[in-house]
Amino acid sequence: MMRCVSILFVVALALIGVAAPVAADSPITITSTRFVNNFRTSLSFQIDASSRAAQITRADLLVQVEGIPAIARVRGVFAPGTTTRATYEWNLYRDYLPPGATGQYWWEIQDAAGNQSRSSPQSFRVEDEAHAWKQAADSKLAVYWYMGADTLVATSTSDSTNVIGLFFAVMCALIALTSISLALIFRKRRARLSVFLLVALCAGALPLWVFRYLGEANSRGDARPIGFGQALFEHGINALAFLERDTGVTVERQIQVYVYGDRGDFFNALEPGAKEWTGGRAFPEYNVVLIDIAPSELEWGKGALAHELTHQVIHQKIRSPLGELSLPPLIDEGLAVYYESPGAPDPQRVIPLKRAIQNDALIPLRSLTKAFAADSTVATLSYAQSLSVVDFIFRRYGRDKMAQLLQVFKQGGLPDDVFVQVLGVNIDGLEVEWRKDIGAKPRAVPSRSLVTPTAFPTFSLSTEATPTPSR
Repeated sequence: MMRCVSILFVVALALIGVAAPVAADSPITITSTRFVNNFRTSLSFQIDASSRAAQITRADLLVQVEGIPAIARVRGVFAPGTTTRATYEWNLYRDYLPPGATGQYWWEIQDAAGNQSRSSPQSFRVEDEAHAWKQAADSKLAVYWYMGADTLVATSTSDSTNVIGLFFAVMCALIALTSISLALIFRKRRARLSVFLLVALCAGALPLWVFRYLGEANSRGDARPIGFGQALFEHGINALAFLERDTGVTVERQIQVYVYGDRGDFFNALEPGAKEWTGGRAFPEYNVVLIDIAPSELEWGKGALAHELTHQVIHQKIRSPLGELSLPPLIDEGLAVYYESPGAPDPQRVIPLKRAIQNDALIPLRSLTKAFAADSTVATLSYAQSLSVVDFIFRRYGRDKMAQLLQVFKQGGLPDDVFVQVLGVNIDGLEVEWRKDIGAKPRAVPSRSLVTPTAFPTFSLSTEATPTPSR
């Protein structure tokens, strides 16, 4: 027993030695470290240090950005001496980091005598300080905005509330009718007659009050104090709840959303070279979304926000240490559109699909496993079809199968192999069943054998921006 304790003690000392490469009696003293956020141009790192043994000859900055496995090591700029200040300017035009990106940094200092010292890790955060941000947040989602007044936003009375009110009114009417019938039966007994008439009067008046209340609530929108940013936040939380319920995918890290109310401000915050049609930019590795939503476009913005959040959560699910495994746009974009308006898809998304069904102009599903076409008309139909296919999978195969699809795509594999493994049909077979479901003409497709899938990883080409729903 004593021998085991001794071995553990020696191992612990060895680990401590590895974790702390600097000797306790090192002649190098680190006076201070500093971080300055200069978004959108640069991030400034600084250290003051001295050595009582020799001139300081090396100062390296190490940066660990959260979400990025690799640690960046760069050489600081300084004048050699026994006392010096080293600095490093992280050029955001060259090595872009979005607002909301966080990480840690530390310095390694060395003098001419070979002595070394390492500063304690310090946290940093990239912020767009050009705006006075407001915030609404919980453990899963944080929404930041700076435009949009905190005025009342009408929220209509829910259908369920109307149904419950109607049911209550009908029950009261039945009670009133029953009481009147009993009053007629016991009309010769004044005490009971009075009771039944009183009950009938009250029960008869209640439905009138209920209908009046519902009418007023619907006419005023059942308004409550909720501002622009808060409305986006609540819609985002609702979309995440539906996504988690349907797919089993949970938010592992808080997603930060920066809402820019002005298009010029939005592009000023993006990396150089952002495409002019970009309406939202997702950075899955940092769990950050930048999105352009003017206060006058709140309803459109809700859908756009939910769209980007879905991408973020799904990408969290399928990421691996080696990279982001490929998820076909058919499923990736289909899910994102599906949750733009949780529980009630936008009817406008259905119009291109209906037109394509009537004209027998549907895009083969196999084409939707690759990047969508740049042509706006074709892209619009691609989104509509993807939404329809995702809805079909939920209805035909169930939520569990969708969750399995995502899990298998995380492990890696070709779309055909994944669909066969989970749904029992390849892409062509899925298209046959889907076309029957939506009333489209059958399409002649080549037969493919149902082989046993062999999973292997494929990687997305880039983190290029995904076009958000059209305004």
